[in-house]
Amino acid sequence: AAIANGAIDAATFAAGAIDATAIATDAIDADAIAADAVTELRSLFSGTADAGGSSTTIVDAVLTELDDIWTGAWVLITSGTSAQQCRLITDFVAAADTLTFAPAVSSAIGAGVTYEILPNAGVDIQSWLGTLAAMAAPNALVGGAVDADVSALQASVITAASIATAAISAAKFAANALDAAALATDAVQEIVDGVLDEAIAGHVGAGSVGNLVERLDLLATGGAGGLTDARAVLLSNLDAAISTIATPAQVNTEVLDVMNVDTITLPAAVAPPLAPTHREAISHLYKAYRNRKTQTATQWSLMADDESTVQQKATVSDDTTTAIKQEIVAGP
Repeated sequence: AAIANGAIDAATFAAGAIDATAIATDAIDADAIAADAVTELRSLFSGTADAGGSSTTIVDAVLTELDDIWTGAWVLITSGTSAQQCRLITDFVAAADTLTFAPAVSSAIGAGVTYEILPNAGVDIQSWLGTLAAMAAPNALVGGAVDADVSALQASVITAASIATAAISAAKFAANALDAAALATDAVQEIVDGVLDEAIAGHVGAGSVGNLVERLDLLATGGAGGLTDARAVLLSNLDAAISTIATPAQVNTEVLDVMNVDTITLPAAVAPPLAPTHREAISHLYKAYRNRKTQTATQWSLMADDESTVQQKATVSDDTTTAIKQEIVAGP
């Protein structure tokens, strides 16, 4: 017999009557689930846009939640020319009923366009690409890439090809980054060996240590200009034969000639120096002995050879007890 309409109601089923064994395998297939049920299962919210949206905004008066509550979730456009395009929500302003997302979709979101808001548990790449006040700022990008902290790297993962040409420049090293502690003993030894084993031929510029070492080596080994030729080298700097070099008597004669024949010039209008040469001392003394001098109550004057130009002078005074003549200075 037929079961009357409504005969099977909630009270007909005992608690727990419908269990897993009561439902056949695949009994609930795609046809059994309505489209709106699927939407409700996968989305946090579904709605229909009002007029006034753009390619980066959706306006919907139904959206009345707190500001930024949807920020960081995904919005999926489900109708219109931008259907099936999913974007990251970057801002939500409740007062304006407006969702902002990025990047832009292919066309403006106008009235009647449907959308869903989906949960987001992925990495928030958009916040690395921009500066969104509503999103927590992550660590800064390093060289345009996401900063990552790894505990280990696969062996040989960093190869020579991994490092760009000139990537490691002088500017990449902090001052004194490579200090004594940074160099292992064998590294220091290798540097020393490299310097000591370097051929001198490439380091013989004038005044260089290499140039000096090369010359010493030549002297020691008898090479060109070496020890065997040292005497000839030194003798070549003499402008006369050794036999013609002056004797002590000849030197004395030359000295006496300087003293007896050569003349000196008397000093001009200058003060006698505190530490004169012998020549200066003699010339000042001789001038004071020879040239015309005058004396007033306040000044002593020493004239030039013309007997009128004052070239040296000194202040004099007398307090009736002591006559004083000050240090001689330049005239007039």
